[in-house]
Amino acid sequence: MPKSHQFREATSGVIERFIAAPLDRQALVRTAMTLTGLVCIVVLIFMLHQILPLVILFAAPIMAMPALAYAGAPLGYALDNRALYVERKALRTLRVPLDQIVAVRLVPRASLYGAMRVYGTGGLFGWAGRYRIRNVGAVSMQATNLERLIVIERRRRRPLLISPADTNAFLAGLRRQYRTIEG
Repeated sequence: MPKSHQFREATSGVIERFIAAPLDRQALVRTAMTLTGLVCIVVLIFMLHQILPLVILFAAPIMAMPALAYAGAPLGYALDNRALYVERKALRTLRVPLDQIVAVRLVPRASLYGAMRVYGTGGLFGWAGRYRIRNVGAVSMQATNLERLIVIERRRRRPLLISPADTNAFLAGLRRQYRTIEG
């Protein structure tokens, strides 16, 4: 079985599957730094709870943040003749009907210069959430690697950015499923 097909099946009847790209260097550094900082804060909270017992209540939200970021990180992408699916590690699978896709193209890393995170993980286990990108506007991102981005423009919805490990194979698979896509 090809490497691009080695993740759990998103839905029944899936024709093609593609794993998400590995975390890029920036995401790895941000994840490591964030987790290290959070561990230090949790240790401090547990030390302080000896003096102020109520301070322990701050530990739960601090531990929930990386857990939610991990749960929402993309695991892979799947295609069938009706939809594109974004399979995430623990949260529900996102579904994009093929008839809502109007264009698909690669996004060069340089076009992300000046991008602003509106709501999302910002590199913690990947790039998930809402962002504003110059010359594109508001986008939803479900990606793990900023070097392998593909933008999926949708009818009456904000564009979706994803990062399959093999961008060319993904684009070829999407075009096979939906031959009228531009780009």
